[in-house]
Amino acid sequence: MSVGQGALGGLRAASLVFSPATRAGLRWFEHGNDWIQANYPPLLRAALRHRLAVLGGSFAVTLLAAVLVLPRIGSDLIPQVHQGEFYLDVTLPIGTPLERTAEVAGLIDEVVRKQPEVERTALNAGVEEGSNTAVDGGEHTARLTVRLHPGYSGEDETALIDRIRGEFVDLPDLKIEVRYPALFSFKSPIEIEIRGHDIPTLKRVCREAEGVLAASVPGLVDVRSSLQTGHPEIQVVYNRDRLAELGLNLRTVADLVRNKVQGRIATAFRQEDQLIDIVVRLREQDRFGLEELRRLVVNPGGAVPISLGAVADLTVTEGPSEIRRVDQQRCAVITGNLRGGSLSTVSHDIVNALESMELPPGFSYDLAGQNKEMKTSLNSLLLAFGLAVFLVYIVMASQFESLVQPLLIMTTVPLAMIGIVLVLWLATIPVTIMVFLGLILLVGIVVNNAIVLIDYINVLRRRGVEKAEAIVEAGRARLRPILMTALTTVVGLIPMALGLGEGAEIRAPMAITVIVGLSSATLLTLVVIPTLYLQFTSNRPLAEPGDAVAEPPAEPQAEPLAK
Repeated sequence: MSVGQGALGGLRAASLVFSPATRAGLRWFEHGNDWIQANYPPLLRAALRHRLAVLGGSFAVTLLAAVLVLPRIGSDLIPQVHQGEFYLDVTLPIGTPLERTAEVAGLIDEVVRKQPEVERTALNAGVEEGSNTAVDGGEHTARLTVRLHPGYSGEDETALIDRIRGEFVDLPDLKIEVRYPALFSFKSPIEIEIRGHDIPTLKRVCREAEGVLAASVPGLVDVRSSLQTGHPEIQVVYNRDRLAELGLNLRTVADLVRNKVQGRIATAFRQEDQLIDIVVRLREQDRFGLEELRRLVVNPGGAVPISLGAVADLTVTEGPSEIRRVDQQRCAVITGNLRGGSLSTVSHDIVNALESMELPPGFSYDLAGQNKEMKTSLNSLLLAFGLAVFLVYIVMASQFESLVQPLLIMTTVPLAMIGIVLVLWLATIPVTIMVFLGLILLVGIVVNNAIVLIDYINVLRRRGVEKAEAIVEAGRARLRPILMTALTTVVGLIPMALGLGEGAEIRAPMAITVIVGLSSATLLTLVVIPTLYLQFTSNRPLAEPGDAVAEPPAEPQAEPLAK
């Protein structure tokens, strides 16, 4: 048997299997199309007779969607992507030994591994400074990487995280923050910058803000301030007058104390290809405690030894873990994660909560993080959306040689917005970058059906058909192409809208936006656009493009009779 005969046999077998089902589906489709073709012209004639009611109702629905429904939709930077993996950043009080940190993190690891959703874990105690974690590095920190079994959804992951938090909620000195593998270089969801010049007051304001946010914003979790208590330290405050009386130089004394305590590289020892620094400093027992430091001699070689305690005040204190500056102002950053709410909704609740606080003079706050990035990105996309609308209008105006008809066609954009706003609200889908990309795509898609319809209306009117009759005839003739164009686009986007495959959380909002917007615009275009055309276009006969309207022929004049 040749290859051609085999292929032909396969096609015949496939036709026997699929042809009956295909014919049944096509028969159903043809019945539906015949019903629409029979009922659409009477519907269109009724809409044209009551065009003021149709236009008023469309305007009212659009206005209600924009005023009442749109503000209820939250906004995010990007959708949260379920990756089947997350991190638990563990923080103990600063100064906790590494052994204690490893012990506590090990207990947390045991609890997590007992959960049925967890496939495996990896523990790293004593996170290095500057690593990609939510917490500052050090011996008091640890990171637990949690990997879930395949098949668990984002809702299962959220429920697991809530259970883990509940297991350790009664331990006040233990903080557990949830982080996710970074797909994009975005900041924390919530970052609140509190600015002020005085560090003790800044600490107090941060503590008050953390308490207010924890009590007033239910969608905010893992609240943490960057202005944490630092390592215990001995603070040395020199008495300049006393140094001057004794003939000592402040810088010389300070350098001497630092070299004795921290040490100084005296030379280097070469071992094979390596250089090993040799640091000279006091023995540990001579520089360990407060009293030992007070007894340090600051004038070696002098006739009378002078101790450090005689020229300086030494106190044990705790310095800040870090000092940040923004625009040359001291700043503390309060970070947090989202739980169950959109970024815009939680940010609005945060502003309301912070407004209830009385900040000291010279102190202020500002929302940064993803909230700031979201506003910048959405404003840029809003500008791109407006530019797309303008360019599409300019192209249509040049083709139609009219300013009114392209304006009528552009009304399909707000008609599409009606369905989009309602579906986003009902499905609790926030406005994200992907939704805006879908809107920009729609600008070039939804106008196509109106262009096809109005262009054929103009063709019929140039043939001498009366305007109202031309509208009905064009609607009947272009109904099937309009519906088929919209249907093929919608069907092609359904797999993306269903959220199939990895990263579907990012693609699905854009597909849903295009599907709903195109469907809404198509259905309303078939009624509203013809009504607008009848109401706002001239009743004069149309000429061919580029020509003036033909003048009516002059009355024939009788020729003079021959004499």
